[in-house]
Amino acid sequence: MKITDLRLFHNHEPVIEIFRYFHSKVINRLREVVFEEFAAAQRWAYFYQYVDI
Repeated sequence: MKITDLRLFHNHEPVIEIFRYFHSKVINRLREVVFEEFAAAQRWAYFYQYVDI
């Protein structure tokens, strides 16, 4: 069920698609870049979920 128009980004999905496994080093780097670029874009909201495996 969709409650808001905010988008949820699953940072592990593109990494698994490319590497075919949960490559945590790449996922962490991708997460950092997304956070930095989102902050620079001065957007008003970003939902983030962290799961430590």
